[in-house]
Amino acid sequence: MLHLWGSVKPIDKVKLMMYNGSSRTYPIKIEVGDGTNYTQVWNGNTLLNEGMQTINITQATGKYVKISMTANNSNGNSWFSICETEIWGQSSLSTPTPTPTSTPTPEAVIYGDSTTWANWSWNTTVNFSNTSPVYAGSNSISVKYNSAWAGLSLYNGSGQSTSGYSKLRFYAHGGSSGTRQIWVYLHTASGETTKVNVDIPAGSWSLREINLSNFGNPASFTRITFADRQRVAQPIFYIDDIRLVP
Repeated sequence: MLHLWGSVKPIDKVKLMMYNGSSRTYPIKIEVGDGTNYTQVWNGNTLLNEGMQTINITQATGKYVKISMTANNSNGNSWFSICETEIWGQSSLSTPTPTPTSTPTPEAVIYGDSTTWANWSWNTTVNFSNTSPVYAGSNSISVKYNSAWAGLSLYNGSGQSTSGYSKLRFYAHGGSSGTRQIWVYLHTASGETTKVNVDIPAGSWSLREINLSNFGNPASFTRITFADRQRVAQPIFYIDDIRLVP
C-alpha cells in the first residue's frame, strides 16, 4: 500500500487502523522513499487493537510511504486491509518554532493490582488478587458468572469525573476456551448508560478500548459493570488494568 506525502517532508510516525485488528496481528514493514528508492524505517507486528495504533519511526525524509506485509497474518492469511492511515511529520524541512504544550491529563486507574472501588457484583465469583494469568503487575481480576445475567460491578460513592478523558481501556482474557460475551456499561445519576457489546476470546490477553461517546459522554459516573450477555452461566475469564485515558 503506497501513500503520497505530497512533497519531500520529514516523517516521524504512522498511525494505522487495521481491519479486524482486535482479532489478528499483521507482520508489516514501513518504507519511505522518493518513488524509486526506499528505505525501511520500521518492521514488526501490529497490535491486537481495534482502534488506531501509533508506530513511531526514526525520523526519515521522503515523498512516499509504502506499507507492505512481510508474512501471513496471525490467522494464516496472506492479505491485509487498512481501514485508516495517518502520516505524521513536519510540514516542511525547516525547523519548526517550538510551541508550549499543556500537561497531559493523568490516567484514572480503576483497577491496577487492586482497587479502592467497592465490589457490587452479583451472582458472580470474583477474585481481585488473581495471580495467573496477569496482563500487568502482580494481580488481575478473575470473574466467573454463576448464572445468567450475572455481573462484575465496581462502585465509587464519590463518583468518577470523565473530564479530560475520552476512553475506557482495559485488558481481557477469555480463559481456557470459547469466547466470553459481555456487556460493559456505566451507572450515572440518571441511571444506566448504553450497554456496549464486548467479545473476549480465550487463550490470550487483548486490549479493549471503548469511547466514552458510546456511553453518551457522561460527565461522571459512580459504577462500572461488566455483565453476562450470553444469558447463561459462564466459565472463568479475566480482566486487568481498567482505567480512563485521555
